[in-house]
Amino acid sequence: MNGSDLVYDNLLIEDKNSFSESDSWTGNGFAKTDMHLLKKFSVDQNGSITYAFVALVDLAKCSGSWSAKTLSTNRSELKFKVADKKFIEVIHGELKAKKVYLSPIQHLI
Repeated sequence: MNGSDLVYDNLLIEDKNSFSESDSWTGNGFAKTDMHLLKKFSVDQNGSITYAFVALVDLAKCSGSWSAKTLSTNRSELKFKVADKKFIEVIHGELKAKKVYLSPIQHLI
């Protein structure tokens, strides 16, 4: 699987989950594949998922990309610019355009 998380019809996919309210996803700083399944979740006091955002995106088509690793950490951040919207296939939720970046908006499950 070449470090990817999923394989669908010979397509390698990186799966990223986030419970953060930020507009970004966090990764480990290692490039694995361009295709990403991105998910953001909100949970209630019982730990049940109540809201979600899910999208499939090919990073090779986007101007947004993983940030460079630093000397103090191997973590990197992924954010998308407004121009990337046409390359992001939203499955659940929506994308809101801000001044420079896109904000993933979660919808009720």
